[in-house]
Amino acid sequence: MKKRLIKLLIPSLSLSLLLLATPLPPVIAALSPEIAAVTPGSWSLVPTPNTTGFVILSPSEITHLAIGKDATTAYSLDSPNSRLFKSTSAGTSWLELTAELRAQGILGNFTGLAIAPDDPSVLAVIEDGKQVYISTDGGKKFTLTGVVPNLPPTLIKDIAISPLYGTSRDIFIGSAALNDGFSNGIVARLTLPLPSIWENLTDPYQIKGWSGGDVTAIAISPNYATDFTILAVASTTDKPGTNDGDTFLNTLNTRNLPLTWNDSKLFPGYPVRIETAATDSPAEGTSHPGPKAGQSGRILTATIALPRDYSGADATRRRLYVAWNSQPQTSGGHAGSPDAYRIDDTTVVRLNTNGGANIPLTSLTYSGTAASGTLWAGEATGSPETASVQVRRTTNPQASPPSWQLSAKPPTGPGNALLSTTPDGKVYVVTSTTITTGRDESALSLSLDGGISFNQLSLIDTEINTATSTFQDVAPSPDAKTIYLITTSPGFDSLWRTTTQGQSWQRILCLPTLTNTAIIRVSPDDPSGKSFYLVETNTAVTGTTPLYFSTDSGQTYQKLIAPLPAVDSAIACPNTLYIVNSAGQVIKSPDGGKTWSRTVDSRVGSARMLTTAPGNYVLVGGSNNGQVSYSPDGGTNFIPLVSLGEGKGSIQVAADIDFATNKTIYAASDTQGEGAYRFVIGTSTAWSQIKRAESYQRLSGLVQHWGIIYASFYWFQPPPPPPYPALLPPTSGAFRSPNPTAPSPSFDTLTSGIPQWSPPPPTPDRPPLPPQFSRLPSALKASDGINLWTIDTTIIVKEGKLIASNALYHLLDPQTPKAVPAPPPAPPPPPKPKKGCGCPGAALPLGLTVMALMAMSWRAPSLNLSLEGRGIRRG
Repeated sequence: MKKRLIKLLIPSLSLSLLLLATPLPPVIAALSPEIAAVTPGSWSLVPTPNTTGFVILSPSEITHLAIGKDATTAYSLDSPNSRLFKSTSAGTSWLELTAELRAQGILGNFTGLAIAPDDPSVLAVIEDGKQVYISTDGGKKFTLTGVVPNLPPTLIKDIAISPLYGTSRDIFIGSAALNDGFSNGIVARLTLPLPSIWENLTDPYQIKGWSGGDVTAIAISPNYATDFTILAVASTTDKPGTNDGDTFLNTLNTRNLPLTWNDSKLFPGYPVRIETAATDSPAEGTSHPGPKAGQSGRILTATIALPRDYSGADATRRRLYVAWNSQPQTSGGHAGSPDAYRIDDTTVVRLNTNGGANIPLTSLTYSGTAASGTLWAGEATGSPETASVQVRRTTNPQASPPSWQLSAKPPTGPGNALLSTTPDGKVYVVTSTTITTGRDESALSLSLDGGISFNQLSLIDTEINTATSTFQDVAPSPDAKTIYLITTSPGFDSLWRTTTQGQSWQRILCLPTLTNTAIIRVSPDDPSGKSFYLVETNTAVTGTTPLYFSTDSGQTYQKLIAPLPAVDSAIACPNTLYIVNSAGQVIKSPDGGKTWSRTVDSRVGSARMLTTAPGNYVLVGGSNNGQVSYSPDGGTNFIPLVSLGEGKGSIQVAADIDFATNKTIYAASDTQGEGAYRFVIGTSTAWSQIKRAESYQRLSGLVQHWGIIYASFYWFQPPPPPPYPALLPPTSGAFRSPNPTAPSPSFDTLTSGIPQWSPPPPTPDRPPLPPQFSRLPSALKASDGINLWTIDTTIIVKEGKLIASNALYHLLDPQTPKAVPAPPPAPPPPPKPKKGCGCPGAALPLGLTVMALMAMSWRAPSLNLSLEGRGIRRG
């Protein structure tokens, strides 16, 4: 039986090898819908992060966030700047409602926001801490609800809206005048629909049992339609020189008459003093100065989180979570034990969010039931060094104490992390500060992995499209479905990702770079682009390079350090990484940046760029005088090639698609009027010019994709002074050759879609420049399709102000990739690899190998039937 099987396999294997040796047409990745919609052969602008839809917003200090039950409708409030926004796209873009409120006579400062838990069209807005406006149509029209009792001297600190019960719903507010030495906060109720009046639920002459104190948090039971329970956190005042002020949890059933807070029959043991034997809860503060000052911590804000099955009618389901932000009233005084606490009916457990040390918290949110769920805690204080604020999470908050984890990539901003979760498992957070000047990276962030990593969606207070910000690099995934974009500024720099051809972006990393320059290198062996390196660049000769490595499309990163400053970097195989510095020194990491080789001189004098080629080759382009070198052994040794010539400037280098057999490389010079050259290692004695550029053109990028050579160019000088010519030709674009190894390669020019420069009437300003495809170290990128990508680095002036255009251009090339003709009498060429990792023996990327096998099935159906007849299945 074994011999018969071997006999069957031998002819099958021979036939398979024959088919693999047969030339196959290039396999082109399926186009994304957004790319498929563009005009082939024409450059087009890709939308980039901007102020449209308030993706970028400066200043942005979002102090309140309310997300509807539909997980799509959301409202956000910027109290320091008094602006209200609405989103119907889950926070990816926003409309501003401020003008509608102003037109309706709401002229004060917006200080609070709430949304009905069961109807996103019902929302409430607080004006100046004193008046409440209601909208039942999603913010189109607001109605003043009337006078809230006892306001001022206290001001509204929190507001909540109940779910519908019958045809009604209740709105509750809690008020406080913190640090005034009085415990005179109130809880008030308004019942919808209007007309109705506010009712003071803490009036001591009518309603008993209230603990007293200033109210900093209100919560409504998620099962209010059956248990009619509300909760309020209130803090009492220290008497002079004491610490007898405390923070309490109060509970009220709003249907049990006569209304009684902390009714001993319904809620025995309430109000609950929220402290343990080892902690002291904060007071509302005291107005007494000096030695008579209160000794308790002073509460600033508080927050309550409830399980979805919380019920005030069942003691076994009266489990909830409370946290606060507090600070000492005096130097060396109590801080008020800020932390998260679990309250099991009347038992208080400190949850040691920070290992038992005090930690001021701005918000809590909970997903789950009383028995099991996840609790998130947003910190009040951020890190100025990283422009981030931590979110902590625990999946066992029922433990005593639970285990906590920090976000691997926390949300950005100066502090005050305000959290919200949705039924579909998303975690949102907004950040803010009371200072409204300067860009502080405040934003709306989103986590899809339970709070492990956060990306910024919108309302991002960052610098982009300004005179001091730039687009540093663009990197498409090999399958062209994901684009990464790096933007830098004097403050913090940003890495962005889009999977919709720029229709929407997420910021996936915010970091400070030393030189405000960086590049991104995507693994050529990962079609989806999930694996990449962000490399900080620096023209220094000595020093180090920070690297950020991701294998999950930028959701999380591993930070690594290379022992050499980088001007360029290249990936060869999944784990091999090269770096070259400005002096042409090269180092190699065989394990993805964990360890590095000794420094090797590439022998180009000074370096501009570095790339890899099949067969373990490394190519280096010099930054002056046309120098090029190569390493045939993975960077161990470098051999310099004859120079392109004196004055040839910086050089871009790329290998031919058949480099493994023909050792042909190409070079492009950034010297005006030069162009593109060709050299065959081991055969040529001088570079052959295959394309001469116009006298006004510089070549800035060079790529080979599916056997086609592309070289980007740009205009090398500003427009002439007045009088201006009527029209200049397109000043940037790309040259293309489908047959670069031919004796006389043919080239055409890709400039469709690039605006021709039409100068404005003379003004004191320097006239705007047309697009400039000049971003180094390499201005041109390619991906399957064939898609080309480049950055416009133009600097323009408007009204006397320097403005960076920061544009991203894309071109879908309609040119059908063609196999390079094989000179007779050579045998047919092997299947054409893309520009791959350059590892020894790497001929075909894995994806192409699979597609080649699929092509085999298509080419020889009769063969497959024959194999099936012998008991061998297809697929």
